[in-house]
Amino acid sequence: MSYVNVFLGPDFISIISDGKVTASNGSTEDNRFKKFIVTNSKVVVAATGSHGLALVLFEIIKKQYNESTYDQINDFILKTFQENKGLTNVENNLIDMQIIVAGLGNNGSIAKAYQFLQSEGKFDELNYKSNAVISMNPPDLESTFDYLYQNVNYIVNSKFSVNMVKKRQKLVLSKVANKSDSVNSVVFQEVIR
Repeated sequence: MSYVNVFLGPDFISIISDGKVTASNGSTEDNRFKKFIVTNSKVVVAATGSHGLALVLFEIIKKQYNESTYDQINDFILKTFQENKGLTNVENNLIDMQIIVAGLGNNGSIAKAYQFLQSEGKFDELNYKSNAVISMNPPDLESTFDYLYQNVNYIVNSKFSVNMVKKRQKLVLSKVANKSDSVNSVVFQEVIR
């Protein structure tokens, strides 16, 4: 797994990810993989878990859903995973994925976060609205969650600017990269308005 953080502002979305792709055996496959895409219709799709499946999803979305709405892309994601239960990787392990789909609506930013954890028989879907912070975290940092995210979460309850959000996201990514073997300090960051 990797690190992705999405901040849903009242009229913007800020997303950041690292660039490291780690194979199931722990070796590094890539150090510069952007874990999200932004469509022409300003929908953000981020994925961690299976690098190969993320590449396929991103390519399909770019080619077939680049002008699609937030709801249409969510429908595609759900349908894809419902139709591909039991999907395995090259080592024949069940594929686990975490996906965030975020967009700008008439009433601010909105997002859905999905966890398709086939290895645990688990599927979760969470809905978010403006002024939320969503993180997909590496599993080796679960115990330090509160410490790492204090720097981002306080933004939600106070006044903030786009630049402040971007700086805080970079700070947290740096801390995560220093503590996790599956995250590097390569920064991919975009703001969608």
